[in-house]
This record gives sequence, structure tokens and C-alpha cells, in this order.
Amino acid sequence: MSVTLRRAAAGDRFALETLSAALLDEHQTQFPDAYPALPPLRAAAIYAAEWVQRLGANDPALILWLAADRVPVGFIVAEAVTRPVGQPASVAFAEWWYVDPQQRGRGIGRALEGALVDDCRGRGLTHIECYAVPGDLQWARRGWQRTAVKFVRGVEEFAADLALAARGHEQEGIG
Repeated sequence: MSVTLRRAAAGDRFALETLSAALLDEHQTQFPDAYPALPPLRAAAIYAAEWVQRLGANDPALILWLAADRVPVGFIVAEAVTRPVGQPASVAFAEWWYVDPQQRGRGIGRALEGALVDDCRGRGLTHIECYAVPGDLQWARRGWQRTAVKFVRGVEEFAADLALAARGHEQEGIG
């Protein structure tokens, strides 16, 4: 692997935008029912702008690594978070992992994950958490433990069901 890993810097905005847009496009093509649906180019620009601002401010919570082989070919982004209640109290929440499809199979993803592990160890973090969409089984195949299921529902659909349930209770004299 002739790829260089380095911490991202504020000057990496274009690379972060490009890689983020590719990740979002690939993910939403593979999982069309993913929630939330994001316009890849617009969302990537917003995320990259936020990361660059945080990198410029030396935000200690941001964990962001780039892999480059003449040009950036992958990245990993995580956030060191501390919960007010629960154990472990501090974890890394990783949301963005991506390697250009034409560069996969070269160990780049594992190298980025290794950088994340080293970064977590250096911060005293003992766990890494992430979310996945239904049908994305890569995490279980890699040995990650499923700890929760996330649900979403439209407000108006939920309100309609509540109104229907309320009418049912009124008819039964429960209301």
C-alpha cells in the first residue's frame, strides 16, 4: 500500500467535499430507503465546511483522517463524545468511513480504521459506536455488536394514529 495517512487539515475542504459526496451517492444508491435522504453534493459541502471550521479551531473532539495516493482516496471521521449518564462515559462516534471504490482491496480502509483505533487509545476512549441503515450488514460481518435499533416516523402519520386511538378510547369510555 503506497497510501499516506494523515490527519485532515483546514485546507482539505475540497477533498472532504469530494469524498463525502461520493460516499453519500454510493450509500443512497445501495440503500435507497436510507433515512435521512441527503442531496450528496449539497450535504457534502455543508459537512465539509463544518469539519474545516472545526479543524481550523483545533476542535479536540473531532477525529478526522485522510488517506492519499497522490490524491485523497479515503477518509474516516469520528467524534469523541461524553455522555452525561451511562458507561462507558466517553466513546468515539464514527459516522463517516469511505474509500474510493477503485482503491478498495488495498488495505486503505483497515489503515484508516487503525488510525482511528490509535487515536481512540491516545484519548483514553475504550469504545467506538456507529449507526447503520437496515440491510447494511457489513458491521455485523466485521464483529461489531448490535446494541440498539433506531426508529423514525412522520409526525403527521403518528398524529393520525393518535387521533384514531383517541376516538377508539372515547367509544370505549376510556377517554
